[in-house]
Amino acid sequence: MFKFLEGFFSPFKSNLPLVFLLLGTVLLIFASVFADWIDSLPYTWNGTAKILKDFSTAIIGAGVFAAVLKSSQFSEIFQKNIHDVFYSPHFAVDHEENVKKWKILTSSMFVKCLPGMTAQATDKIVETFFDNELDYHFENMEVIFKIEMVSKINAKITIKTKMNVVVSPGRTPDIFQKVSDSNYRLLSLFLNQEAVDVAAATAPVKGRPDLRQMNISYDVYSKVSGFKETNSVVLERVTEYTQDIEKEPYYVSGFGRYISGLTIGIESVGCNIYFSGTGSKVLDEIKPTVDGLGIKRWVMAKNGDLLLPGQGYIIVITN
Repeated sequence: MFKFLEGFFSPFKSNLPLVFLLLGTVLLIFASVFADWIDSLPYTWNGTAKILKDFSTAIIGAGVFAAVLKSSQFSEIFQKNIHDVFYSPHFAVDHEENVKKWKILTSSMFVKCLPGMTAQATDKIVETFFDNELDYHFENMEVIFKIEMVSKINAKITIKTKMNVVVSPGRTPDIFQKVSDSNYRLLSLFLNQEAVDVAAATAPVKGRPDLRQMNISYDVYSKVSGFKETNSVVLERVTEYTQDIEKEPYYVSGFGRYISGLTIGIESVGCNIYFSGTGSKVLDEIKPTVDGLGIKRWVMAKNGDLLLPGQGYIIVITN
């Protein structure tokens, strides 16, 4: 019996605004049309019809209020979702969907200035800034060069790099360093101050069997002490190679990642050097400082300031 009653009244409970509005309207019409008859009924008094009219109006008001309340609750939920799409999209939609929406907005900005090339321009920006660049980024990065002439034309370049590698949540990328010179050698590697086997941390470059580059898998660095707490690891490495400065009197570095905070230091022995920023947004001329070891230091970005993929620097080497 109770289940029957519950099933009978369930549709009415879920549509209270409509029930109140219909009931109030029917009662108002009834009390208005049959007012004289209602007042003449036994056991009623003159003015009963007016009381029913007032009561029906109150029911209609309750229905309107319930409808407004329900609409307000819906609007609040709707507004929150719309707000999240615009201001917290990483919560509202996944990364791939965000990239699609970003491409639509970017294409619309290029319609007038790059007619016929909007898709190409958008794709190139996505390729530069939103592809593998989002797997991890570098923070508090310091690169110290020692450039020493070992013959009239050959310079030995030793590079000591220290940086905090911050892996994006949900990503499991390999950490690698691109190389283009067969003279490149990885001399040492540390992760959170723990020594890593250099031979195990290098791998042949695809299509270039003469080249080997640093490649540290997620399975390796994720097991280093301290990684799980911060989803980051401090990487220190020393690399070395010899360069013919008659054929190639410069060292060029282009950033493939976002970098927050970068200092370049150069110690030159038997040669002169010139340093400059490069890339899509060439930095203002940076005045170097010299430390107690005679190393010139250029602060390309202070800790907390951002450098973008595509930016970089060049070091020109002369006798």
